Amino acid sequence: MKIVADDRFFDGEPSTLRVDPTPEASALIGAAVSRLRNQYVEEGVEWVSPVLEDDEHHLRKRRSYAEIAGSEGYRIIMEAGLKAFPPLTPRQVVWLKQQHQATASLAADASDVREEASRPQVWNQ
Repeated sequence: MKIVADDRFFDGEPSTLRVDPTPEASALIGAAVSRLRNQYVEEGVEWVSPVLEDDEHHLRKRRSYAEIAGSEGYRIIMEAGLKAFPPLTPRQVVWLKQQHQATASLAADASDVREEASRPQVWNQ
């Protein structure tokens, strides 16, 4: 059995702790897992998908834990703070620069059109 300590509260890579339970403990763990599975099936517990949020560019996502809002776990997570978005990849940085350039170009074009539209029109009849 492997227990992985998520890097959620640690810097760097996740750490792994190897645990080899005795055969008796392994049987008890298996029985407990089976009982929990059966309990979920009997009680009709529904799966709730994790809620994700986008970064300011809508390129990256992270879990917001909103699906457990109001619980003790949510309070602890909010006190610790959400995990930061991963850094932008080089490809995402290039794409963002292109989008900013395109937006600036469109804004300049729109300014020219507004300026042209604000000039008095002379109609020859």
